[in-house]
Order: sequence, then C-alpha cells, then structure tokens
Amino acid sequence: MRQHADVQRLTYEAGIVFSPWHPGDLPQDGEGDLFRAVVTPIAAAHRVTPRQVALAWQLHRGPQVLPIPGTTSTRHLEENLAAARIRLSTAEVDAITALVPEQR
Repeated sequence: MRQHADVQRLTYEAGIVFSPWHPGDLPQDGEGDLFRAVVTPIAAAHRVTPRQVALAWQLHRGPQVLPIPGTTSTRHLEENLAAARIRLSTAEVDAITALVPEQR
C-alpha cells in the first residue's frame, strides 16, 4: 500500500508530482485483511466503498499527489470523482497511513 513512500517523499522534496497507478486497489495478500479491517469501517461511516476511501487517502497525502485510479465504466468514473469529496479526519488518515510502515 505504501510501497512507494520513499518515492513520494523524494518527489515532495523535489517539488514534483507523485502519480500512483491504481491507488484504490485493495491489497490481495495478508496485508489486505488488515487493510480491510481498518478501511471498511471508515468507508461505512462515510457511506462509500473501501476503494473510494483508499483513493481519498491518497488525495489527502498532499498537493503533489496526482493518483491515476483507472476507470473502466461511467459508474467507476463517478465513484472515483466522488472520492475527491470525501473528507477523512486526521485520525482516519493516520489509521490508514499506519497500516504499512514507510520504507527507508
């Protein structure tokens, strides 16, 4: 989930855009269970999907983040656009950020 934390940090320091591909994709390995355990209640509280929360979290990471979520249908496009309107609390952002330690 945060496998590119070093790249994002460096792009921020350099003042350039970080553009993750498919940032809303849910992890499929063991990390996915923990991710779902944290993100699913957040999604339910906002009445959105976990994928939308993951995309909203990317957007909350900073102004230099420009996610490329991938869109395969009009419905998917509408969901992606709606994710930009989700206002995660600091506690929610911190809970998602804490899921995977930053690589150094």
